[in-house]
Amino acid sequence: MSCPANLKIETADIIKDADCISCGKCVDNCPKNSLKYIVFNKSISKKYFSILVFVLIILPLIIMPYTPFWKTKPESNIVNVKGEINTADIRGSNTLNYIIETTKVPLSEFQSKLNIPKNIDMSMKLKDIGLKYNIKNKEGNFIEIEDFRFVVDEYFKNKNTK
Repeated sequence: MSCPANLKIETADIIKDADCISCGKCVDNCPKNSLKYIVFNKSISKKYFSILVFVLIILPLIIMPYTPFWKTKPESNIVNVKGEINTADIRGSNTLNYIIETTKVPLSEFQSKLNIPKNIDMSMKLKDIGLKYNIKNKEGNFIEIEDFRFVVDEYFKNKNTK
């Protein structure tokens, strides 16, 4: 019988060595049947130990990703898991189509406030729109992400006051 950690298990009644990797091979191959799995101060067989590991560790890992409790991050960088919109999280890498879909702000708002043309490429990144379509804000600079954030903020502010 061999121990992967090279511990002398042939004569042991209990293994408490820090080098033990808890593989269980010593329990399976114990010549004296003195080594056992201990769970909550009770000795259990390898079969029950395997079932216990499966039920408490493996099964939840298989099931949990399909439940609403397993969300590690929101599905959107703009809308959090509570459904609240955080315009500060609008990124230049977002597309206009994505912003419209996630915030539900209509294209007409962006067209009226930012002078975006009707034939705009909706899949274009926000950071590229101003330069490509030569659209400038009130200060005379090409529109930037902050201009899109402002439109979304204003839309919801006006919507909530109505």
